[in-house]
Amino acid sequence: MVHLRLTLPLYPLPLPSVCTAQGLCKGLADPSPLFRHEVAYVLGQLAHPASATALMASVTKEGEHEMVRHEAAEALGAIGTEECVEFLEKYKDDGTVMLRESCVVALDCVDYWSSSTDGLAAPAEGGDAAAAAAAPAEGKH
Repeated sequence: MVHLRLTLPLYPLPLPSVCTAQGLCKGLADPSPLFRHEVAYVLGQLAHPASATALMASVTKEGEHEMVRHEAAEALGAIGTEECVEFLEKYKDDGTVMLRESCVVALDCVDYWSSSTDGLAAPAEGGDAAAAAAAPAEGKH
């Protein structure tokens, strides 16, 4: 429920501002793992490239709760930039099962959204998976 309260006011924006994304990233330093997880979820929904560095830090942080690392990895897949893909590739064979599987799923999502031909989304210029996911389906109303 927390993620709904955090994201609903932001949905009218086509792409949140850098300030919005960076402001939300500060929540990744909150003492509550549940809150950090929710922040990572919201950042994934917003899929702004400005949040990638903070999400990568959550994935690599020693002692970070697995659910936070999982959600941060999936958020990086939603962002889908080349930098995010290269980062996720490094962790797809990680010793932590949850992180490893999250990276594989995130990479699959990047692949799907950047190469979709089923009319659900058109690949965005530059291969940005988040923009492709947000693109309206052509000819479907």
